Amino acid sequence: MRRADNDRGYSLLETTVVLAIGLVLMMVSIQALRSAAGAARVQGDALTVSRHLYMAKLRAGSDFTRSRLSIDTVANTYAVEILDRATSTWVADVGPVLLGPGVAFGSGAVATPLPGLPDLTPQHPIIFNSRGMPVDSTGVPTGLYAVYLTDGSRVFAIRVSLGGRPTTLEFRGGAWSEI
Repeated sequence: MRRADNDRGYSLLETTVVLAIGLVLMMVSIQALRSAAGAARVQGDALTVSRHLYMAKLRAGSDFTRSRLSIDTVANTYAVEILDRATSTWVADVGPVLLGPGVAFGSGAVATPLPGLPDLTPQHPIIFNSRGMPVDSTGVPTGLYAVYLTDGSRVFAIRVSLGGRPTTLEFRGGAWSEI
């Protein structure tokens, strides 16, 4: 049986065009996937730091001692530490915990501090007293604690209220909004 001349399949040019379109679509998809993974990474780190802050608050109250969240901005790590009253030393409870790749402590290009805070200067370590309230280094209760995290494009903040409750916020559209 003989085939017709117009029934020969696809030409090399047609196949090349289809492959080129497929490659362009794949590259766009991969870039979007990387962007989404990076956004999820920084948000996940912010929520994890918030949970560890809450845990530090609870540990201070349950052990009738002080606890703190220590931050190492050079190594991009943090740790929850408990004050050993017998030796007056801080003992690691959790950590050090390393932030995800591409995530760092800091506010990036954001110049607007959280409402009620004077500036974007990091205040750490974040210390909780035996009642679970955030206090400064002299033991005076304070609600001026905040931790900022960024991946270069998105910025998150974890604010600790005077009652010790951590709240996670994201800087979007020129303003901070709770997530």
